[in-house]
Amino acid sequence: VSSQPFMACLPASHPMAKKKQARQGLPLEALKHDAFAIVMRAVSPDYHDRILAACADAGFEPSLAFELRHWLSVVSVIAQGLGVGLVPAALQQAGLPGVVFLPLERPLAPYDTHCLWRTERTGRDGTVQGALGAFIGTVQAVAAPLRSLSA
Repeated sequence: VSSQPFMACLPASHPMAKKKQARQGLPLEALKHDAFAIVMRAVSPDYHDRILAACADAGFEPSLAFELRHWLSVVSVIAQGLGVGLVPAALQQAGLPGVVFLPLERPLAPYDTHCLWRTERTGRDGTVQGALGAFIGTVQAVAAPLRSLSA
């Protein structure tokens, strides 16, 4: 459905949010002294572990101040100035004030969203009919603007 880069999400008041060179690519190690807000491992083990591994690769273990159930909650905590985080680029579209999204100097593997269905629901011509077909069409329409974020 979509594949988006992870972005550093910082409070607008964060010193790195104001540096022009950070807009070209923020070195992750620049956040090693910050508290992190992250999605809970129980909710998204792959992305939780991927973020921790990226921090380890950058030479530090992040201080996890908040482990939350939803990506939007992560951004909301950051908007309150309570930490920093690594989030999918699509969250820029939420329009929350008080946050800045910066590309990472060394990008993480992308945040991928998939839509799967049972093959017996697919007709001989490869199409999906009925409610499932309508649902897939809606998902594709909603995801179309997100695809531009990965370009």
